[in-house]
Amino acid sequence: MGQRRPDVQFVGDDRVSLNKVKDFAPYVANIRAAGADSLLTGNWGADLSLLLKASYESGLTAQYYAVLGAGFWTPSALGATGTERMKTVYSWIKVGSLEPVKAAHALEGMHFAAPTGDFWMRADDHPFVGPVLVMNFAKAGGAGVRHDVESTGYGWKTEARIGVREAAPPCAVTWNAPAPEPRGAPARFLLASVQQLACCALGE
Repeated sequence: MGQRRPDVQFVGDDRVSLNKVKDFAPYVANIRAAGADSLLTGNWGADLSLLLKASYESGLTAQYYAVLGAGFWTPSALGATGTERMKTVYSWIKVGSLEPVKAAHALEGMHFAAPTGDFWMRADDHPFVGPVLVMNFAKAGGAGVRHDVESTGYGWKTEARIGVREAAPPCAVTWNAPAPEPRGAPARFLLASVQQLACCALGE
């Protein structure tokens, strides 16, 4: 990270017990004391909502990059407390058979034309490669926010689009799997992303 972004400095690292913390004010105080202006969090659901609520109530202006900020019901739980304060990253994923080897072989080399760009499963080591969107939770109806999410009055505004060349991780390993069993017609896979985000991302 230091080589790619020498302007970024890590000033703290903290962990939260899942679904056990009810008061995030001490965590927000630590964030403020560290002088952080941006945070990356894997919190979701009630934990994410309470963290953003505590930040909102304390007047902390740091930006939160929530990996799971676009999950179902999260926008409803956040409302105004997440407005212009929370960003999320959004990509597309695919799922299929519950049998890992069958699913892995079926996905190898698969291409999918999503509304946000072309995605594919790299056969060598199996990352699902494609462009990544960075989106800001903002008031619906404003510039770049055409669609309301979950009838909250808020939606997602695309702030950056990271192209495939920048988003794709380097190939570090080669995957060697057992040969798949014989099968008939190719397996069909269902899109497992949050559907409403597709139209939000295109609503700029």
